[in-house]
Amino acid sequence: MNDRLTAVAAVFIALLLASCGPPPGSTAIAPAPQPSGPLAPAPLLEGVGQVSMPITTRSAQAQTYFNQGMALLYGYWWFEARRSFEASVA
Repeated sequence: MNDRLTAVAAVFIALLLASCGPPPGSTAIAPAPQPSGPLAPAPLLEGVGQVSMPITTRSAQAQTYFNQGMALLYGYWWFEARRSFEASVA
């Protein structure tokens, strides 16, 4: 009897959770708009963290922008991270 009650409760909870989702054909979270075209040059920022991931480059500035991009990426600043990564390859 206890196993049957557990099974019925599990099915009820699964159906309840399935009904809480977004309606069919919609998205729960709208994607963030992505800029098209060239972005403004990334500035070198201070206080974004200390990240060092060596890359194959001869340019100290490229390495600095790449490290900044990694720090911004870890901080969920995706737009600014993208600008820094683009500056590292420019």
